[in-house]
Parts: sequence; C-alpha cells; structure tokens
Amino acid sequence: MLSRGDGWLPLPLYPIDVLRTRITELWERAGRQVPVTLYGADPEKLAEYAEAGVDRVLFELEDHEEADDVVRQLDRLAS
Repeated sequence: MLSRGDGWLPLPLYPIDVLRTRITELWERAGRQVPVTLYGADPEKLAEYAEAGVDRVLFELEDHEEADDVVRQLDRLAS
C-alpha cells in the first residue's frame, strides 16, 4: 500500500548499493520520495546511508549496568 504508507523502516541487511537500489525502486513505485529510516545503522556509514536515500537512522544501544556508560555511548554516537 505505497499510496498510504508514510515511510519505510528497513534493517541494514543488504550492502549499501542494494539498499540504494531498493530505495530508488520504492520511490519509483510510490511516485514520490517515501521517507526511509534505517534501524540498527552502523555509525561509520552515515554518509553512505544519506547518499543512498536514507533520511534517518536508529542505533541500537548496548546493555549497560551504569547510566554513565549509556551517556558515554550516546556521546560517541552523537559525535
């Protein structure tokens, strides 16, 4: 139902060139640029994701016992 969908939330299961192709095909089928949010993104590949057509990324956080450890991980992801 591309006419009613308001976004796509893929997992990073494919190489970036395959993801780029799938995003392009999605946009062509929808007749518009459907927003894409990549779940479980690799922080080292943000520029490549953006070039492929990804609008947003979601990172998975590791389990931590201490709140300070969570903050440090978030700081690393934000930089």
